[in-house]
Amino acid sequence: MELVRLINLLVAAPDICDECEDHPVWSASSLGVLKVADLYSFVVDNAGATLRITKLLWLKHVPPKVQVFGWFAWKRRIKTREYLQKLGVISQNESTVCVFCNSESESMNHVLIWCPFVWNIWTEMLKWWDVQTALPCSVESHLLWWAGGKLKKKERLIWGAIPLAVMWSVWRCRNECVFRATPPNLEDLCELIKIRIAFWVNPYLRYFHFSVQDFALHLRKGGFGLRGVLCILGFAVLTLVQSA
Repeated sequence: MELVRLINLLVAAPDICDECEDHPVWSASSLGVLKVADLYSFVVDNAGATLRITKLLWLKHVPPKVQVFGWFAWKRRIKTREYLQKLGVISQNESTVCVFCNSESESMNHVLIWCPFVWNIWTEMLKWWDVQTALPCSVESHLLWWAGGKLKKKERLIWGAIPLAVMWSVWRCRNECVFRATPPNLEDLCELIKIRIAFWVNPYLRYFHFSVQDFALHLRKGGFGLRGVLCILGFAVLTLVQSA
């Protein structure tokens, strides 16, 4: 079958012209010339949502270990109890219940997104920006939602760091609960997330100096968020319809 297909392909090929000089042709461009703009458009058309997610994961103002964690979360490789049980690391008889809610199995989407305790954290982060909306229930759709909207540079630095900061902080809190029996505290964890983001983005915000307390407690007065909320909400409706 493949041989017949190859023969048909060779038969249909144009005749070789001895007088013509060979030269490379970029078939993705109408002019046959490779340009950066054409290459970018080609990648965007073929990568689609994947490219949008990677833009949110690999952020220069976020620590590398947090970026890598976000990548593993997107690829569903976080070592939750449910995942470890599937690998045979823990026995089938061992409990996989979530350490936060003690009611459902600890899957990746559960522990990072829609556990009631974790959901309250995401809600608090949205309130921080004066945003009220529903959120998708998987890491991938969550990242796609967060990548939308048009924000100014300073706002984009902060807004884009929130998903990684939340997931990283939630997972570290989860480990503290599992291995050190430390009870989770919603208010303390939310403040810790804001402080982490403040330390991450501060070196990248030129001519804008703020204290950690001002950043965590008075973000709205600092001029962030409010200008971009309408754009974010508009995109949220579109994304939720597409992911439904």
